[in-house]
Amino acid sequence: MSGQFEKSIHRRRDLTPAQKFMDFLSSLKGAAREQISDLMANKENYPLALENLYERYGDKKQRTKELYKSLERARCSNKKPFRMIRELLNLLSQLKGLGENVETAQLDVMVTGRIPEDMTKGLRKKKYKDPEWTMEDTIKYLEEKMKIEEESEVKLPEKGNLVDRTKMQ
Repeated sequence: MSGQFEKSIHRRRDLTPAQKFMDFLSSLKGAAREQISDLMANKENYPLALENLYERYGDKKQRTKELYKSLERARCSNKKPFRMIRELLNLLSQLKGLGENVETAQLDVMVTGRIPEDMTKGLRKKKYKDPEWTMEDTIKYLEEKMKIEEESEVKLPEKGNLVDRTKMQ
């Protein structure tokens, strides 16, 4: 947390934790405020609010390392490839949110090596056709594949229900 917060609120001994929480909440704006605004301002929730914000906005360098480690650990399961893609997209989005450059060859290799083989083939074809292909293009490609998969998951149960209804008549 910032030094200003430490001096003006957190280290003050004349304030109860609930008062510190109220002062802290009133000093926040935007997404940070929204992150903790649903918590009741009491002594139990004050440390929880600090922890939530520190996890989200805390040590950028450490958070970036954790995201890269998560990328390294990520492995595609044949049973749930789209869960992996969703996880990859989430990790890439968080890295971009932290200001990381996602347009690196290393990141491209990491991501490409973690998606299902059939998608890798399609991705390679697109990259081969477009020498200006970027990681942003890869992200869009994966998002399109996810959208197609999600739409097909929604349609399949509907068809099944129609078949079941006809059997009932």
